[in-house]
Amino acid sequence: MQAPSVSVMLKSWDIRTGTTGGMVLDAARQAEALGLDGLIAGDHVTFYGYGNDGLITLTAAAAVTERIELKTAVYLLPLRHPVPVALQVAQLDQLSMGRFVLGIGVGGEDPHEFWSSGWIPPHAGHGQMKRSRCSNAFGPRMASPTRGGTSSSTM
Repeated sequence: MQAPSVSVMLKSWDIRTGTTGGMVLDAARQAEALGLDGLIAGDHVTFYGYGNDGLITLTAAAAVTERIELKTAVYLLPLRHPVPVALQVAQLDQLSMGRFVLGIGVGGEDPHEFWSSGWIPPHAGHGQMKRSRCSNAFGPRMASPTRGGTSSSTM
């Protein structure tokens, strides 16, 4: 029987909340030193006044770690243009040497995230329209992911 995978949420830096970039990078190093399997970064364009970009957080973590898996939970892809995100994801996957796992969500907790991204808040069929837009940019890798939804440096 395979041992369970253990990952920990990596807080984003935000000096307004007292969390510095150095603190986040130290936490990433410590998680790897403890033998944890993964680091998870959340993502919000603006969540009740506070935003953080999970890809930026994990890119910084990738630069200071070597083994630990890097995951988004979840990246709000539909609130962003998918073409530059596809490039960012491919570059993060290359920097991390294949350790990056992209978890995608459509959002919905804070309607201000939709307004600030130029979208009308969700309604019936809205998520499907956004998923279609995103899968066109990410191509077949998004339709048939490996490792439960990962990016690839071959994008």
